[in-house]
Amino acid sequence: MRLFAIALALSGCVLPLKPDRAELARFVDGKPGAPVEVTPLLMGVETHAACGMVGADSCFKRLEMVHTAYLVKHPKGTFLVDAGLSARIGDDLARFSFSTRIAFGFARKASIAQLLDGRKVDFVLPTHAHWDHTSGLVELPGARVLLAADEQAYLRDFHGDEPVVVRDHFRDVTVETLPWDGPPYENFPSSHDLFGDGAVVAVPLPGHTPGAIAVFLNDVRGRRLLLVGDAVWSRDGIRLPSHRPKSMTRLADADPALVSDAIWRLRHLQERHPTLLIVPAHDGEAYREVESLVARRR
Repeated sequence: MRLFAIALALSGCVLPLKPDRAELARFVDGKPGAPVEVTPLLMGVETHAACGMVGADSCFKRLEMVHTAYLVKHPKGTFLVDAGLSARIGDDLARFSFSTRIAFGFARKASIAQLLDGRKVDFVLPTHAHWDHTSGLVELPGARVLLAADEQAYLRDFHGDEPVVVRDHFRDVTVETLPWDGPPYENFPSSHDLFGDGAVVAVPLPGHTPGAIAVFLNDVRGRRLLLVGDAVWSRDGIRLPSHRPKSMTRLADADPALVSDAIWRLRHLQERHPTLLIVPAHDGEAYREVESLVARRR
């Protein structure tokens, strides 16, 4: 597989990863937190050649690509990690070029409002501000939405040939700043403990977008989870490791060099904590693992 990855990189299909750096493997162990309940929400699904999601992966292998959000219930509040898709997702897709619509195509399952089925959320914590993580905000009018300052600037100033950011999604919500007011956490340089008890800890994971984040859920049925948004689309991106294919990197990644750092950081974290369940937002296999975990009897 490594020879295959090298061949793809030499062919120009895959952007080489920036070299690993020692600071990405410096750790301050995160402390355990109180249990939380998680409900995985599935809004769309499709299968793709693995090399379309992870550039150095096999084109003969198929991966399930999903569109998801995660409803998290803590004793002090209930919130969404990502807002997923609304019933108006067709309007969002129609903004893209024909070739991009084909690449992004998927079978729709449900909207965020349908899956919430009347359940209220106290706030929404997007992993980043791309369209497929914020479309559901149009079905959550009045919601509080927490974004890091860098992500708010990215949202405000976005200009691109393809509308991977849709500011209209935020028209009827209140955006608040997610502060990096906590100490280094694991191998991340800063953090924010959302409830002050170690149960839910957000950390910066820039690259895919300037203010992208990851979210630790430190006790879900006895398992520790890390929701990483689109740092990678599949855990194969951490395992190999590899960028997305170059065409998708150009379209979707704000800073490929920082994406390299994010991938190496996650790789070191997984090596240090083999039982940590890293969950990319579009990885069908990881989504199914969370489904099985929360369905398991205690």
